[in-house]
Amino acid sequence: MTMNNDEHSTEDDDERSMSPSANNSQTEKMRKVSHSEIERRRREKMNRYIDEIAQLLPIDAVKKLDKLTVLRAAVDTIKHLKGE
Repeated sequence: MTMNNDEHSTEDDDERSMSPSANNSQTEKMRKVSHSEIERRRREKMNRYIDEIAQLLPIDAVKKLDKLTVLRAAVDTIKHLKGE
């Protein structure tokens, strides 16, 4: 028994029926979404590490410190511990 392609379409058939520009547009959109998600996770991880560094520093901070202040204090603390 043979199957007629008209009776059983697949996703590949749908992609082939799209115009090349529509297919490229969809691929580009998926790539951008994927990149945005990867970048968001990277920023979240970086922020967690900066927060962890801030907690380890000998600083009495009433409010949350900005990233530059945390990094500057970390460098100063490390230099102090090394005796520089």
